[in-house]
Amino acid sequence: MNLFQPNLLPNFRILAFLLWLPSVVLAQPQKNQVKANNGEVKSYFLLKLNLDTDPVDLQNYLTNHRFKKQFEIFSTAYSGRISKLSSTQSQLVKWAITAALEGNLDQSLRSFKQLATSSTIRQDVFLSIEIYRLMATITELKGDFEQSSNLAQTALNIAINANLVNQTAELYFQLARTKSLQQNYQEAEEMLIQKALPLCSRLKNGEALANCYREMADMYSRRELFSQAKWFYLQSLSTARKAKYSPGIIGALLELGQFKYETGEPEPATKDWLEAENTAIMSHDLPALLKLKFNLALAYQSAKNPVAAEKYAMEYEQLKDILLNPTL
Repeated sequence: MNLFQPNLLPNFRILAFLLWLPSVVLAQPQKNQVKANNGEVKSYFLLKLNLDTDPVDLQNYLTNHRFKKQFEIFSTAYSGRISKLSSTQSQLVKWAITAALEGNLDQSLRSFKQLATSSTIRQDVFLSIEIYRLMATITELKGDFEQSSNLAQTALNIAINANLVNQTAELYFQLARTKSLQQNYQEAEEMLIQKALPLCSRLKNGEALANCYREMADMYSRRELFSQAKWFYLQSLSTARKAKYSPGIIGALLELGQFKYETGEPEPATKDWLEAENTAIMSHDLPALLKLKFNLALAYQSAKNPVAAEKYAMEYEQLKDILLNPTL
């Protein structure tokens, strides 16, 4: 079934979207230069999206999807370990996950903290690591980067002491990202180059290495060192292609296209985003596809191609309706 039938969306919504696009282009900042209100560090989500003027529902959908996915993966991957806990602890895990998915972050944190101090949980290093990682994710979303760093560091220490190499690499990524959000760039850089990169190279894991390059590129991008950032995005793309790692391919192409778009090269940007779009379709990555439809509508509008701009504006609106209203 073709999801993008023209009769699925009233024409006035397409017209409104297209009329709105030029204001988005004019309002778009240079990469990562927009500061949050009251001198606060700009949130990682908005920093990565690069557009304060994205539709609020798109922003909320994408950030909620990433957040919820981590908890859903934990619930599935660790279901066996959770089932071996006492009934009280097992129920507490379920309450913590449910609270997080429903947006009650403080309640979720309280439940996870209670679990983290349990002797039973501390004896299971895998569960202990994941609980601290989830707490770090929650506090990062709340904007408490210092607490998030402390929690991620605790998880990292447990992983190192238990000689869990894969978990150690992933936690270096998470901790370095949070340090970067705190603008502790030198510490983040040293962690990625001296710790994470050698570890990923030793693992010979293409996906982990692509993710490492991506985190390094993101960090340099936040520092507005765009030449270095672009180089690492290219390394991430090359590594992801060799590993046939679709999320890595899409993520790197999104960022490379963004660089080109912001430097006044909509056609090369469009080429990157079209490749990413095809990869997202083949891998059924609908959240990434939603972002790409939005970007391509902007790019074709900038390139003065109204037919293509209208096509992608329509596809963006229709896919957004499908994803944000799954019962339709």
